[in-house]
Amino acid sequence: MNNLGNLAFQHGEYQRALELFEESLAIGRELQEPGHLALAFTNLGFTTLLLGDIERARSLLREGLIAAREIGLASGFIYGFVGLGAAYARDDPARAARLIGRADILCEETASRLEPVEGRVRDDTEAELRATLGEDAYVASYAEGRRLEIEDALALALRPD
Repeated sequence: MNNLGNLAFQHGEYQRALELFEESLAIGRELQEPGHLALAFTNLGFTTLLLGDIERARSLLREGLIAAREIGLASGFIYGFVGLGAAYARDDPARAARLIGRADILCEETASRLEPVEGRVRDDTEAELRATLGEDAYVASYAEGRRLEIEDALALALRPD
């Protein structure tokens, strides 16, 4: 279900992806497997983000980070930080810039690359943050995020609104 959801998601079929990711999450809950749950929550979070349900996206992405933390899943951290960065871009842009910075350093440390849709979300979020915060404030917040220890970044991401 997760792989089929990813295929639909990468092709811009967000409503179909949502249905498949919800099925994947139900399976993950039944299995209680943290890796599966991390992926299911994160994928569902990104999908709801792109469908415009920011509050639900935040909740799902946080759940994905909690599951990823349980097993130390770096890719779960990367996607969770990028997704939450996008979800906070308007309400808390400095926090969003820090999360994007931490995601970027994790990508560098693990030689990871974002999938195309998530990469566009990251790039669009960065452009929005640069415009909102101004270049100097964006660069400062982004650099601060790159210096955060993983547990500090998780605390920032999981902090209630």
